[in-house]
Amino acid sequence: MYSERRKGNGVCEEFKVRNYLARVSVEIGSMVFIFLVKVLANFKALDLRLVTVTALASYRCKRLGFDG
Repeated sequence: MYSERRKGNGVCEEFKVRNYLARVSVEIGSMVFIFLVKVLANFKALDLRLVTVTALASYRCKRLGFDG
């Protein structure tokens, strides 16, 4: 995915920044997913399992790049 450019014994700063941003992106995505499940679960007419599966599928599609 990302090319590692090494300087001496350490990893270059660009790689460190990209790695950090990727981890932050995953954390934010997880928080948004949990928030959506909690909000959508408050609709009594919907089954919690349906809400969870729908939210998870949407989240996974966005993570894989299928924003359609």
